[in-house]
Order: sequence, then C-alpha cells, then structure tokens
Amino acid sequence: MNPARAIAATVLLFTVCSAPAQRSPGAEHSYPKGPVRVILPFPAGGGVDAAGRILAQKLAEGFGKPFVIENRGGANGNIGTEAAAKSGTDGATLLFTGAGFVTNPSLYKSVPYDPVKDFEPISLMALGPNVLVVHPSLPVKSVKDLIALARSQPGRIGFAGSGSGSTPHLAGELFNVMAEVQLVHVPYRGSGPAMIGLLAGEAPVMFLPAINAGGHVAAGRLRAIAVTSRERLQAMPDL
Repeated sequence: MNPARAIAATVLLFTVCSAPAQRSPGAEHSYPKGPVRVILPFPAGGGVDAAGRILAQKLAEGFGKPFVIENRGGANGNIGTEAAAKSGTDGATLLFTGAGFVTNPSLYKSVPYDPVKDFEPISLMALGPNVLVVHPSLPVKSVKDLIALARSQPGRIGFAGSGSGSTPHLAGELFNVMAEVQLVHVPYRGSGPAMIGLLAGEAPVMFLPAINAGGHVAAGRLRAIAVTSRERLQAMPDL
C-alpha cells in the first residue's frame, strides 16, 4: 500500500515534565534511586504492551532497579496518560505510549493532559507498520479482492479496532475514504479484545500492528494482504 495512505504505529517514551529548578546537577548519575513505574496506557496484549515489557526488562537489567509495568487502559490511552501526567516529577514514573498521545488532542474535545507541557520526551522507540489482515473465512486474498467484496456488501463487513480513535480505527477509516468503501468499525476495549474478535471472525478485517500479526499469519489463523510501509517486511516478503 502507498505509505501516504497508511497510518503506522509509533511508540514513544516520556517522563513527566519537571521545571529546570527541580533538577540537580549530577542527578542523572544517580537515577533511579528506587523502583520506576512504567505506565502503559493500554490493556495487556497489544503492541505497546509487548514493546513496553521488553523495554522495562532491559531498563531493569541496565540500571539494576525494578521497572514495574502498570497497564492503565481506557479512553484510547487518555486514562493512563492522565495518571502519568498527575504523578511526581522526579522521574519515578515513565509513560510508554503510542501515536494516540499526539493524535488524541485532535480527536477529542478535550484531553486531561497537555502533551507538550506535561511531559518531556525521552526517545522515539520504534516505528511499526500495520499489516492489513483478514480472517481466513473471508474470501479475500488481496486488497483488490477486499475492495470488491466491500463494494458488493456496503456497511456489512466489520473491521476491528482497539477503541475509537485508535491507530487501527484511523487506518480503517482512511482505507474507507481512499478505497471508497464502507467497512464498519467495530470498537473493542483494547488490542487484546480486538484480537479475540478478529480471530473469532466477529470483525474479520483489521489493520494490525506487525508485532501482533506475524505469529497468527504464520499459523494460518489470519491472512495478510498488505503492509503499511514503504518497504516490504522481512518477515512477510510477499506483501
């Protein structure tokens, strides 16, 4: 698929913003003084959760201190992000989040945090393409097939999303616009439940983060028909 039409998952790491006066010289050399809370503003089972757990393990090994995962899902990441924004500014709380951190302020009338003032970015951790997958029960083997089927059944084929405003939701709606079809968004409460619905065939189409798609595609539980990146994925060279 043309990357201009695609929405890719972005994973970012932030700390709660503190004023310069609160930082002491050499403080970075003693960090962290104790356990660090890593808030993941999504339920377990999604791409952010999987990547966040890997990061927390590596940070714990590197710093010799516990980096404790806390899943605070809900409202497309807003609940967990608010919890992080209201925590202390001593670096004992980190926020590991995705693209919704920057898209939510444009999608919601208001959000309970300021992405610029309340947080200080640490690093862009990853850019992950989405894979357009379908349930094997759907008679679709290509994007062309999906468009033809969707046009023959307008408003009757659902696509799974991990909540309204989530990356899979936005990608699906963008596909609707570009392909001039009417796939219906089926919102789930997080990536884990969305995966369950997708695998059960309840919502047989999804723009799924590649980190979650690979195993299911290899096992034949899902069929991949496109990837939202400029280059082919090494794990899925035929797309």
